[in-house]
Amino acid sequence: MSNTNVFGTVVSPIDFSVKLVVFVFQFWSQKQSANILLLERIMAYFQE
Repeated sequence: MSNTNVFGTVVSPIDFSVKLVVFVFQFWSQKQSANILLLERIMAYFQE
């Protein structure tokens, strides 16, 4: 029982991280130009 619990707690964050990375990568690919503009606006905001 304890082995399955440890296995579950270890696998879940890894699986979540992989899905998150894939989602962010896909979102970045689709919205790359918009993200670049947003990053430029953020940098300009911090420079002021």
